[in-house]
Amino acid sequence: MYAHQKNKKSTKIMLFLKNKIITLMGSILYLKFLEFRIKVRRLFCLLKEIKLKIVKFNAEIYYNKLPSNYNFPY
Repeated sequence: MYAHQKNKKSTKIMLFLKNKIITLMGSILYLKFLEFRIKVRRLFCLLKEIKLKIVKFNAEIYYNKLPSNYNFPY
């Protein structure tokens, strides 16, 4: 085997490995992005829960302030 043929083969292997590493890094970045999205979604769910609790709390305060003979319009 000639030297330039050997060099060509090692270059092909290096390119193959480089592509595999790039693919792997892309996959890792995508997984990190998905993880971040899940964290953001959890945060928004938590904020929604807090908002609902505040609304419920305000409704209870309003309900308790109503006169006892108040009839709800159903």
